[in-house]
Amino acid sequence: MVEKDEADDLAKTLIDVEKQVQLMANPFVTNWSPIVKNSQCLSLDDLDSEKYTFSASLPDACQELYNNVLSCKLDCDSDPYPLSDAIEYNINTEGALLWTTLKVKNMSLMTQHRFT
Repeated sequence: MVEKDEADDLAKTLIDVEKQVQLMANPFVTNWSPIVKNSQCLSLDDLDSEKYTFSASLPDACQELYNNVLSCKLDCDSDPYPLSDAIEYNINTEGALLWTTLKVKNMSLMTQHRFT
């Protein structure tokens, strides 16, 4: 005959044993597209394809960022400093953040190829 304490131990489930188990509301069943499309502008073809990740499917933090930049005009004709010019300047200017980042990545890639 099994003692009461032993029976209680046997009856424990994963939830009883693991105090902090986190389950994803939308587990990955496919590779989600890196291209986000506004959920309000979907077509049936969009729903059938895997070309887009829909804005309503984004995690909360990503939805906040998406909604912040959704109607932002980053390259407006009236803007004296368009974003595309700023990025190009930053890439081509020695010592700038993007120039430095690209140089470090390039050196890292060269080192990897040399030793592989």
